[in-house]
Amino acid sequence: MSTLVVWEETNFFTDKERAVLRFTEVLTTLNGKPISNAQYNDLSSFFINDEIITLTLAIAQINTWTRLMKTFQIEAGKYKVNYKKHRYLNIF
Repeated sequence: MSTLVVWEETNFFTDKERAVLRFTEVLTTLNGKPISNAQYNDLSSFFINDEIITLTLAIAQINTWTRLMKTFQIEAGKYKVNYKKHRYLNIF
């Protein structure tokens, strides 16, 4: 996990993993540009369309969670639901 931040500089990742990491960076960077054909083709050399859809949804969901955690300053693994405050969650 610690090498993910330097994935481009290491030789620890396979070509398939590098394609996913490149796609993740492109997908999570908010620059208003679409995914290029070259980027999509790089990914499609390892995955079929249905797998790319699933991968895209997983990346987008994790990115959403990350943005929520940053917005509300929640430390990973520390969040506790206040069941009394949220009556509708009092189903447990």
